[in-house]
Amino acid sequence: MLKEFYKPNSIAEAIGLKMRLGADTYYLAGGTELNSLDFKKPVKYLISIEKLGLNKINKTDEYLSIGAGLTIQELIDKPEIPKQLKTAASHIVNRNIRNIGTLVGNIGANKSCSNLIPILLALDAELTTATPTGEQKLRIEDFVKDKKDELIVSVNIKQKKILKSFAVKKYSRTANDISIITSAVVLEKVDNKVKDISIAVGGVDKCVIRLRELENKLKDKELRQKEEIEGIIKNMVNPIADIRGSAEFKKYMCAVLVVDCIFEAFKN
Repeated sequence: MLKEFYKPNSIAEAIGLKMRLGADTYYLAGGTELNSLDFKKPVKYLISIEKLGLNKINKTDEYLSIGAGLTIQELIDKPEIPKQLKTAASHIVNRNIRNIGTLVGNIGANKSCSNLIPILLALDAELTTATPTGEQKLRIEDFVKDKKDELIVSVNIKQKKILKSFAVKKYSRTANDISIITSAVVLEKVDNKVKDISIAVGGVDKCVIRLRELENKLKDKELRQKEEIEGIIKNMVNPIADIRGSAEFKKYMCAVLVVDCIFEAFKN
């Protein structure tokens, strides 16, 4: 049961509150996750990020830094946001959710079926997080894998990664349903060979994962046949069967989506 709601004016104040209040304390952005029926953890204290100024976009020659407080719809609407992230954000098809849900909330919820995390993993995105001793940089892959709960200030992507070819896909039961399988690929092609490639997939593990073994098999080589790559992928993932699909079905859909992403990115 919620006991208290806080609206700090600074990041330092928010961090101090989180440390003082301890367990069952959560940062509140849009609230689409905390207010969902799927959220089963006890909530005693909420700390709003509304006044923390986490909605700025900064661009340098090396990095694009995206404020983590931006809503999903703002990711689509703002011209500074790269097409990769716009495409992934558009896969959240419910406009009401996009108007409220935020980038920081989507990453912080760390859902295996996240629509945004796969492309951020494939882009090797880095997070700026706030700690009691100041800001720190953290790979998003480490954040989701280790289930960290620091306050995310911004998402940082190298400009040279944004310039590479990409593809993002999802599978859901209906257009308005949450995704069952999500996939993202970022690659560089040289002389009709895969020079460099990053592959991320959601819905087949406890969190979104990189298929690094597959990346290593494809790097510096001509592209293999679709059927061969699909077979490799099916042996790499071990999804859990649930009401939304059997393990075998999820393996199949994962292989199809990843291969489609690879070939689409390779053509671009």
